[in-house]
This record gives sequence, C-alpha cells and structure tokens, in this order.
Amino acid sequence: MHLIKMHSLGTDYILTKYDPSINYQEASKRVLDRVFGVGAKALIVVKDIPLEMKIYDSYGKLITFDSNALMCFSKYVFEQKIIKSHRFEVLTGKGKVELEITGEVPFTCNINIGKPLFNNKMLFITDSIESFGREIVINNTYITTYSLYVGEPHMVIFTDVMNSKLQDIADLLSSYKIFNKKINVSYAYLKEKGKFMVRTYDKENGFIHASAQGCSAVAVAAKRLGYIKNKCQCILDYGNIDVTIDKKDNVFVLGSATDIFELEYNYNKED
Repeated sequence: MHLIKMHSLGTDYILTKYDPSINYQEASKRVLDRVFGVGAKALIVVKDIPLEMKIYDSYGKLITFDSNALMCFSKYVFEQKIIKSHRFEVLTGKGKVELEITGEVPFTCNINIGKPLFNNKMLFITDSIESFGREIVINNTYITTYSLYVGEPHMVIFTDVMNSKLQDIADLLSSYKIFNKKINVSYAYLKEKGKFMVRTYDKENGFIHASAQGCSAVAVAAKRLGYIKNKCQCILDYGNIDVTIDKKDNVFVLGSATDIFELEYNYNKED
C-alpha cells in the first residue's frame, strides 16, 4: 500500500488510493495503530470513478463525514492529478459535498458542509425539549449548552476563559443522559470581535487539535445568539479555520492541509 500521511491543522490522517483487493476495515486497524502501525486519527481511502472518500477509524468503522479529512482528501486528489478543476464534488457518507481549492502553496480548501439542523432526532435525543440553549446539570453545576447538527451532532459551550474547569468534564458532557449516542463538545472563548478560540472534544478520540465541524457549530451558534453576522475565525492549536454562513444558511469552512510524509506499507492480508 502506498500511503501519504497529512494533517489538517494538527489532526492527522493517512491517505491511500482504493485497491479492491484490500479489506480496509481490517487494514485500518493495523495502519492506524500508533505503536505497531503508522498512526493517525483515520484512514482515508480515495476512489476516483466516481470520486469518493471513505474514512475508517482505528476500530475499522466507517466514519460518515469529516471536514478536516476532506481538506486532506482535496490536496491528495489535486496533487495526484485525479482532478484538474479547483472546484469539484466528492461523494461522502452524507452524500455529495462541494469543495473549492483556494490555494495551492500553502494548500487551502473551502468546503460547503450544508445547512445546520436543530431537531432532536438528529442529535439522538428522544425528548422534545429545545436543545439549543438547554441547561443541563453536572456535579451540581448548571451549564447552558447549544446543541445542533452540522455534519454531525455537536454541543457548543461559550466560556469566559479557555482553561475553564468545564473542560475537565468534557466526557461527562459528551455522554450526558439525554443523548442516546455521545455528542462532540466544542468550547468557544471570544478573543476579540469575530474571533473565537475553539477547543473540541471528539466523542471517540477525546480532545483533538482541530475540528472543522466543531468550528462550524460554534459559528452557527454565535450567529444565532447575535455574536457575529455571518463570518468568524476560529483559532486552533496549529492555525485557523474561517467559517462563513451564506444567505441560505449553508455553512462553508476554509482550512488547510499539509503533507507529513509518504511511504510504502507492506500490508499482508494473511497476517
């Protein structure tokens, strides 16, 4: 297997071109292992006819959608000359997604991740209580949360300080009793007008360096609350993501992807 390792603002992925002889559910477990394999958050499999992205986690499970993965996917298909246009569509687990390459060096990409949804069904909540602005209680602490679906379910919490003790209970928030499935949690601190420091707790991987969907959720919540008009910048550990919401409520994320290394991986399916 020819592999290229990339990162999008600190969240790392391994990319490879599709080979029908390989069982990627099994291969991903070995390739993504950070001790005995190459190591990364996910394995991105690139299919070219039609153009499609499949993402596998370290347990061999398919991931429906990941915006940071799409940034790396875009760099791969452009530099491998699988696509020639700067604007194109790719099939993902959530359907076709529109992308635009906005810079080649450094590589940047703008992704239309669609409209946010605010219904409890998409958040895997069975009750009918409004979940945007919902107050929950953990350890006798009342916390105002803003939950919505943008690519996947996200909870947003606005804090006065980025090192808030609320981050110590991220897992308790993610697995709070109202959610039939865990939810991602993004903390946002308003640094200055239109700029938020953002830290995201991924429900499967814990705190990660970058989540474009987490930034999208912060932007949508901030717009709904009147903190921004239609644009904001999210400041992350290793760079920034710019989020724009158009007049039709489509959410666009602009971020970067960077090569780390490439290698030939000797994958023997009989092992």
